[in-house]
Amino acid sequence: MDKKILAIRQAASKIEYVNFLKVFFVAFSFWVVLLPGPFSFESLFLLLSIIYVAIFRRPFSEIKDLPWLWFWVAIGLFVVLTTMPVFFHDDFGEQSQWLLQRRLAVIFVVLYVFIMFWQLRLTENQVWWGVIVGTGAIAFYLGYEVWHLESFDQITDTRFGTTFTNPLRFGIYSMLMAVVLLGGYIWAFRTGSLAIVLLTLAFFVAVLGAFMSQTRSAWLGFPEAVLGWSLFYLYYLKRSNTLSLKQIVIGGLVFFVSIFILTISAYDVVEKRVMQGKTDIQNYVNNEHAGSIGRRFVMWEAAWIGFKEEPLRGVGLENVRDHMDVTTRQIMQERFGRNRNVLYGHRHNQFVEEAYTRGVLAFIGLAITMGFLFWYFFSRVRKNKLQSHTDSKLLSPWPVMGFLVTIAYFLAMQGEAILNLSAGIAHFFFLMTFLVVMASNKNWQQQDSHNELN
Repeated sequence: MDKKILAIRQAASKIEYVNFLKVFFVAFSFWVVLLPGPFSFESLFLLLSIIYVAIFRRPFSEIKDLPWLWFWVAIGLFVVLTTMPVFFHDDFGEQSQWLLQRRLAVIFVVLYVFIMFWQLRLTENQVWWGVIVGTGAIAFYLGYEVWHLESFDQITDTRFGTTFTNPLRFGIYSMLMAVVLLGGYIWAFRTGSLAIVLLTLAFFVAVLGAFMSQTRSAWLGFPEAVLGWSLFYLYYLKRSNTLSLKQIVIGGLVFFVSIFILTISAYDVVEKRVMQGKTDIQNYVNNEHAGSIGRRFVMWEAAWIGFKEEPLRGVGLENVRDHMDVTTRQIMQERFGRNRNVLYGHRHNQFVEEAYTRGVLAFIGLAITMGFLFWYFFSRVRKNKLQSHTDSKLLSPWPVMGFLVTIAYFLAMQGEAILNLSAGIAHFFFLMTFLVVMASNKNWQQQDSHNELN
C-alpha cells in the first residue's frame, strides 16, 4: 500500500512539474515577442523548439491534428506576393534585404507556434495561465518606464514604450493582450477566485499599457472588443445555467469596477491625445498646419501619386525616401505654403505601405491574409455556435477572440504600418497563429492533465 501511495505521489508531482514547465514555455514565448534583449526572437524560438523536441519527443503523426492546409496557403501567398515585387526593380539594397529577412521570419514564427502546440499538447488551463503570466512582460515594462522617470508628474506627458522598445509596438501589443484576456472569464469562473483576480489584474495591466503608450491606433479596437465580448457573454449566459446569480453579479461588478478605475487612471492621457487628433484634422482640412495626423494624410497623398505612377511594382523600397521627399515637399508647399518634406520609416498605414512600395501584388497579399483570418474565425464562430446548441459547455471563446483580435489588428493597420517592424510582424503572426490553432477545436485542445504523461 505504501508503495502505491508513493507511486501516486510521484506521478502527481511529475504532472505538476510538467504543467508548470508548459505554463512557463507559453508565458516566455509571449515575453520574447514583446521585450527586446541580447538575443533575437528567431534564436530564442529556435532554442525553445529544440528544447520542446528534446524533452517531450511527441511522434510526428500527432502534428496532423493542427490546422495546416489553408492557413499555410494564406501564409505562403502573403510571403510570395509581398516579396515578389522587390525583384521587379533593378536595385536590390539594404531595404529589400530587410524585407526578405522579415518575410523569412514569418515562416519561422508560424513554424515555432506549430511546434510548440505539437510538442507541448497544451490544455486550455495551461494556455490561460501562460497568457496571464505572459502579460507580466507589460507590467515589467511599465515598472521599467516609471523607474526611469525623474518625477511622477511626468507620467501623463511620457509615451510609455520609448525607453526600451517603441510606443507603437508596446501600445498595440498591450491592447491586443487586453482583447485576449477579456475572453478568459468563463475559464476563470470555472477555475476559482484566484484565477478571476489574476485575470482581472492582467487585463488591467494590459489596458493601462495601451493607454500609457499614447498610441491612438492601438485604442481603435478596444470599443469593438468590449462590445463583442459583452455579446458573447450574454449569449453564453442565455445558453448556460452553470453560473449562479451571485457569480454573474460578482463578475459584472469586477468588470465595471476595472473599467471605471482604468478610465480614471488614463483619462488625462486619452483626453490629451484625442484632442490633439481632433485639432490635427481641423488644421489639415483648413490648410493651416500639418500635425501628426495631417502629416499622415500628406504621406497618403504622396503614396497615392506614387501608386498611380507604378501600380504593378510600386515605387520600390530603395526609391521610397527620394520619392517621398520630392512629393511630400510639393504637397506641403501647395497645401500649407511650407517648403518642407514629410519623411518617416513607413507611411502609417499598412495597406498604403504595401501598395505604395511594392504595388498591387503586395496589397493583394496583405488583403488575402486579413481576409483569410476574418473568414476562418467567423466560420469557426458559426460552427462553434451550432455545436453549443446540443451542449452549452462546448461554447468556446477562442473563435470569437480570434475574430476580435483580427478586427483590432485591421483597425490598428489603418494608422500604423505594424508589419514593417521586425518585432511587429513577429508578434502579428505569433498571435494570429496561436489563435488559429486554439480556435481549431481539435481533440488535443480538450485533453485533461491526467493525459500529460502518456
